[in-house]
Amino acid sequence: MTTGVSGSGAVSQLDFFEALEQRSSVTWDELLASVLLAAGKRTDGDFIDRLGVARRAGILDGQLPPGPDALATPADLARVLLRAQGVRIRETLSDDEALALGVRRSLVPQDLRAGDHLTGAVAVRALAAAGQPVRPPARVVPSIHQQPSNPPTGGSNP
Repeated sequence: MTTGVSGSGAVSQLDFFEALEQRSSVTWDELLASVLLAAGKRTDGDFIDRLGVARRAGILDGQLPPGPDALATPADLARVLLRAQGVRIRETLSDDEALALGVRRSLVPQDLRAGDHLTGAVAVRALAAAGQPVRPPARVVPSIHQQPSNPPTGGSNP
């Protein structure tokens, strides 16, 4: 099945995500297209084109997904979202470990099992959560124009 997503505008993207949300299962092609769209990457072309874009973006590792029509799992979603956020994960990470890490980072809901079929509603909800990555608090650096709160004391003028 092809996604029919060309990335050629907000309306087609909105239509894609609305249709995806209604699906009872998500294919690998749809998973890749949705993650790439959410990341602002190109999705036109076919599954092979999307694989290349996903690899260059660091969303996929060297392993090939099972195929465009293969059903994606919550563990697949967790792996892809973790990589999309720049998390380096080992290739030997089990499905359960990937899902647990995705849950800990609030990317996927807790009530999922690694081997279940991924539904469109879960995928869209997870993509929305991943759109707001967890970042460490910013360090406050005083401006050079800011006056010190306590003037220096002591010392002598030459």
